[in-house]
Amino acid sequence: MKRKLSFLLLIFIVGLTLVGCSNFIYGDEDFYSGKKLSAEDLESIKQSFEETTVPHETDVDGNIIVYWTSGGTVYHYSKDCSSLSRSKAIESGSIEDAIDAGKSKACSICGDVEETVDAE
Repeated sequence: MKRKLSFLLLIFIVGLTLVGCSNFIYGDEDFYSGKKLSAEDLESIKQSFEETTVPHETDVDGNIIVYWTSGGTVYHYSKDCSSLSRSKAIESGSIEDAIDAGKSKACSICGDVEETVDAE
């Protein structure tokens, strides 16, 4: 009897998981897996992501603060970037400071691709 109840509970949990994964609510609309999204749907989703981006941290002069380590070639916009998770000595400063420290581009995970800078 215990085995049968355990099996039924497992089936119930799997069923709830599948139902929960089959759709999600976006704004006032429901999107279901397998539904083809229109160009308007995609644009709406894109705008939602753009509106929820976190602004860069700045210092008192309005300069963007970035983070880097002595051993890398990139700077990071977030001290919480997964690439820095094992680093113990994290330096910070402006993008110019990072370039002076030999960091030539933004991190591909937390950085803005269009803000990649060539060090000279």
